[in-house]
Amino acid sequence: AVGGAEASTAPAAAATPEGAPGIRRHNTTTTTAASPTAAASTAAEDAAEDAAEDAAEDAPPSALDVLLNDAWEATQGGDAERAEALFRAALAEQESTLGAAHPDTLVSLSNLGGVLLDAGKVLEAEPVIRAALDRRTQVLGAEHAATLTSANNLALCLKMQRRLDEAEPLAKRAFVGTMFEFGPTHDDALDSAQNFSEILAMGGKLEESARVLRQMFDVCERAFGRKDARTLAMARNLSMVQDMINRTKEG
Repeated sequence: AVGGAEASTAPAAAATPEGAPGIRRHNTTTTTAASPTAAASTAAEDAAEDAAEDAAEDAPPSALDVLLNDAWEATQGGDAERAEALFRAALAEQESTLGAAHPDTLVSLSNLGGVLLDAGKVLEAEPVIRAALDRRTQVLGAEHAATLTSANNLALCLKMQRRLDEAEPLAKRAFVGTMFEFGPTHDDALDSAQNFSEILAMGGKLEESARVLRQMFDVCERAFGRKDARTLAMARNLSMVQDMINRTKEG
């Protein structure tokens, strides 16, 4: 998905952004000694592969690359209408050439859902984000980082519709998963914590919301210091929830 930071207890939220997909090169090594002929062959293959990669880097960008770059720039520039059109065009091309289940296709699908959500087109965004989550769960697995991003984005979408009973388990899944996958100080873990705590508070589960925020405030204070923006955001949200708890007790 595309946008700014995810949900917090106080300000309006946006979907988690995902950058343009990269190409990772996987190298394998062995401890077996090679013959001179095999070593020469391997060296020649490596040289040919390096030359091919250099040629690819020097080649002009493809039409799809241009579409994706333009879509990302439109998103960063706040032109939601143009970003939506460009992501739709890129997605159609990727589904045609790469297939609907390709990870790069799923990034564009997720980003399209984020653009729609950030533009307030919540009902249009939901089936797109849900499709990204379903496909990623099938292709990448339920606990993959990208799948957890889609789970958090769907929770955000459902929260905006006040469908809290549906949003809560998705938000909890994203929170627990990102904490385990990345550790509590990672931006994805902090974002999912904010979203989860807000959904709990909106559903009247104030004590549970406060526990999540207090946990993450302690994490931020230890890791970043008391004056860091992340620590201060957790402190503000915790204070707001605590005030709600106190008013409930007084009433």
